[in-house]
Amino acid sequence: MKFLRNVLSRLWLYLVWLVISVMIWGQVYSVITDTTPDKKISVYVESPEVMSTEFSAELEKTLPEGLRFIKVRPFTYAMFYDETFFKADIYIVPESEIEELSDAFTGEGAELSGGALAYFETNGEAYYLFYGKDSQHLSDGKAAEVGERILNMR
Repeated sequence: MKFLRNVLSRLWLYLVWLVISVMIWGQVYSVITDTTPDKKISVYVESPEVMSTEFSAELEKTLPEGLRFIKVRPFTYAMFYDETFFKADIYIVPESEIEELSDAFTGEGAELSGGALAYFETNGEAYYLFYGKDSQHLSDGKAAEVGERILNMR
């Protein structure tokens, strides 16, 4: 009984250590599985359902030189449209939301057809690919290379 009382009296301390441990290991995982923006292409898709892992894997079959990976994420990943959202390389958006998000895009969009549409829910709406105006990969052509692969998917 004394042992149980001793453990329960220090329960708050164990919980604090648990929270600290989760935060530290979460940060370690993030550092291991992510990289700097210059070594990845970020693709944001505005759809209720996105097969991010599968879409990324398909695009990574032929990576542009100097990149480590391509991250495909739904818009909901970027809470409140944070800074990383506005620095994305590629946006895939439905026709109905182009005007609302046009501040983040550069140039004219290209309509998607074929294979890329299989990786997210479209609800019968036309989807367009745009390049981010603050993309780090506009000048080196890597965003355009990945964008062309998305547009030409079968």
